[in-house]
Amino acid sequence: MGIMRRQGDLDPVVDVEPFRMVVGLLSKQSHLGHECPCLLEIVELQRGFSGVLAHDLSPSRVRVKEFFSGLVGEFGNHGESLGARARFANRSHDALCVIASRCLIPADEWTTRRGPSINVNGLALTHFLPSWPRLSILALLAVVVSVAAAPKASAEYSLCNKSSYALSAALGFFDEQELLTRGWWRLRPGQCKRVISDDIDPGRYFVYAEAIPGHRGPLRTWSGETPLCVQNDSLFTLRDQGVCSDDPQRQRDFYPVEVTLEDGGDFITDFTDERNFPLRDAEIAGVQRLLNDLGFDIGAIDGAFGAATKTALRQYRRDRGLGSDAVIDAALVDALIAEANDDDAQLGFFFCNETMLPVWAAFAQPTDDQEGYRSSGWWRLDTSACAKVRRGALGEEPYYVFGIMQAENQELTLAGGDTPFCVSSVQFDARSDIACEEEGFDTAVFRRIDTGGENAWTFEFTPEQFNPDLAVAQ
Repeated sequence: MGIMRRQGDLDPVVDVEPFRMVVGLLSKQSHLGHECPCLLEIVELQRGFSGVLAHDLSPSRVRVKEFFSGLVGEFGNHGESLGARARFANRSHDALCVIASRCLIPADEWTTRRGPSINVNGLALTHFLPSWPRLSILALLAVVVSVAAAPKASAEYSLCNKSSYALSAALGFFDEQELLTRGWWRLRPGQCKRVISDDIDPGRYFVYAEAIPGHRGPLRTWSGETPLCVQNDSLFTLRDQGVCSDDPQRQRDFYPVEVTLEDGGDFITDFTDERNFPLRDAEIAGVQRLLNDLGFDIGAIDGAFGAATKTALRQYRRDRGLGSDAVIDAALVDALIAEANDDDAQLGFFFCNETMLPVWAAFAQPTDDQEGYRSSGWWRLDTSACAKVRRGALGEEPYYVFGIMQAENQELTLAGGDTPFCVSSVQFDARSDIACEEEGFDTAVFRRIDTGGENAWTFEFTPEQFNPDLAVAQ
């Protein structure tokens, strides 16, 4: 996929001891929290989870992800259920990631380097890229000064799509000391869109984009490692990053970008793919990809407006009553996107919750190489809610489902299972050819579903599937 990743770009290392020291300090001197409110969140998190933060981790210098895993492991050792551990992990992971990005890393301790276009998970950054330093207790407390002293830049923020995919994009930024996420902006291939029109402050911003569902193949994302909240399938502005703490499917992994005074003028983030097209070529390549998604033969997706592309484009316009010219414009691209998305909506594997209680669901499907299965989860399904868990037309192979229904004082698992797969207390994706326990996973027994060769299938979770006695009573 043409992804380049520089060592250290996304591997923050945290010295846990100063972290604990700040927690202890703020517990005694809470007035410091008024200067940096998110430090108080650390204290509240510590109080809320009975001192789990103070657990002695070894070694003391650990990666952020390993630190979170230590917290979850400690919590799980207290005999809590799988569902409770998942909810704890989501809450602590979200809160600590936001705290780390907001208070623990002052701008004046970042090292920067300028690059014309660096492709990280498909995200080309035409601005400064950060390298994470080791944190110290002084850095934790000095952040107030560095943030307060930052002057305002006269600039606007735009997103440009230089890929061959139609994208849905989102942005995260601080507004009046709150971390806000906003989206979705539809970006046609070759389109730029202004997402912040007011003057922007220098500092950290977060970007994310994903290809529209109508594109064939696995979902393509332009992402990082900072989980933030979004609203699925609708426009959103979210000021409370706790709203998705119990639903990992409402989280996306955003990529942090740094706006500095030296940038000046309008600030732009480009989304690219392997070809790194200019804007006009990206528009042509996007039309080629969409025509290919709809079954037209266009040859290579290369951004060249050649004979095969023109022929397919004229045929598409004639068949849909849109004229017969080989003309590319916004109306054409929007029509292609709408049709591709409509086709995708009729395909795939869906979960629906027909119980009166929330259900956490997991799914197992054949791997892309057809050499085994992979299990993934979790999808939180409220009463009457549905979710698509697999895109595209289904194959002939069986699929497998698992669920946990949250009753008031207990958690009931889906009955009728016959095949074990790996699961985890947090969001997971695991192949079936690994030893689950050796790799840090739990094991759950999934129920087999034979779809009979159908292109789409909906599995409904019902009360009797979790309590077989109800089925007998009926």
